[in-house]
Formats: sequence, structure tokens, C-alpha cells
Amino acid sequence: MKSIIKIILICLLLVIAFCRNVFSQSDTIYAVVENDLVTVYHNQTHRNCASRFLFDVRQENFRVTVFEVDTVGEWANCICYFDLFVKAGPFQTGEYLVDIYGTDVFTGDTAYIGSTNFIIEGSGSSGDFSTLSQSQSECYELTDVNQSNENIPENFTFSKPFPNPFNPVTNIDFSIPVEGNVELNVYNLLGQKVAVLINKNLPPGNYSVTWNATDQESGIYLVRFKYGNVEEVQKAILLK
Repeated sequence: MKSIIKIILICLLLVIAFCRNVFSQSDTIYAVVENDLVTVYHNQTHRNCASRFLFDVRQENFRVTVFEVDTVGEWANCICYFDLFVKAGPFQTGEYLVDIYGTDVFTGDTAYIGSTNFIIEGSGSSGDFSTLSQSQSECYELTDVNQSNENIPENFTFSKPFPNPFNPVTNIDFSIPVEGNVELNVYNLLGQKVAVLINKNLPPGNYSVTWNATDQESGIYLVRFKYGNVEEVQKAILLK
């Protein structure tokens, strides 16, 4: 009996080790330099679907530390791929090492994820260092779509974004009377899709969706809503 238990424990440990290896291999970390500013990308990272991140970026000499802080603290019964990035600077001329830390998908503890490096050439800046922008995958729609079923609506509604103009967060409300697939996308005036807020089947109810446009430029955007055969567009003005 003891030998069987030992075999089971060994198998479990091997499975956990295999999963950790697979998850760590999926992460892609790299940096892109723009003059004296740097964008650090962390793509294809496995996290709990309910996660919603803010970035704490610290610089000391030629070392940069990025902490991906989960601000939700809740758990959903699914794991998602996240594509994250954070822009910071300015940096002085030199070669830098970037270390990224985040929440371990198995334990919930802060863990080392990986590193990358970048070089600032020419004349770097000595201005005040700060985090300039940050972004997160639409995977976190689980924490951004709030549903109320207290009063099932009789008709479809799609409200204008509010506040509007906004900087950098606005809310979009809609109601659907029967279950159906909902697509809520944001486009710029060139017709380019800049955000996918929802693309899934939803039950009847009243919904509120938050769009964080931190990574977008000031301007007019078109919020396109599609539900069954219904399609409507609202304007949203981002002023930074």
C-alpha cells in the first residue's frame, strides 16, 4: 500500500513539474526601445482568468525590476493566456537588465518569471523616471464585465460611453433581452481594430463594460456593438 502511495505522489510531482515547464516555456519576454523610452512585453503567460494587473516598475542603476501586481485577488476556474506590456522611462545611455516578477499560477506567491535586456544608445535622458503606460489582454473581461439580472430587459439597448470625453477609462452599458452572441470592439478612424472588449455568448441581462485606453493615442474612436442581426456604433473621445 505504501509503495502505491509513493508511486502516486511521484506521478503527481512529475505532472506538476511538467506543467511548470510547459507554462514557463510559453512566456515570451522582450523589450523595444523608442529613443529613451522602453516597452517591456510579456506575452503568452498563463495566469488565472480573473487576474487584472497593474505594473510596478523600479529602476536602480542599470537594473530594471517589473512587478506584475494582480489587483483582483479572486480566483476563476480557468487559466488564460495573457499578453501584457508596460512602457517606462526615460533612461540614460547604457545597457540594462530587466527582471520580471509576477503571481505564480500554482501557489499565488510572487515568483521570478524571466529576464530580458535592452541598450539605450546615443543621448539618453536624465528626466524623472516613471511608468508611462500599461496594458492587459482582454482575457480579464471576467473582471471587467459586470452583469445584473435583477430586471431582465424587455428590449435591446446600447448606451453611449460614459464619461465621454474620457481619460483613460470609460464605461459602456448595454442590455440584451434574450441569450445571444455579443461582439463589442473598438476601432480608430482608420478602421483598425484597437480593442476587443467582448466576443462571447451572454445570457439576457444588463451589462457594463470598462475600456481602459491607456495604450491608445488621443482621438475619436468607434465602439461597434453587434448582437444577432443588430449592429450599432457609438463614438468615444479620448483626451489625454
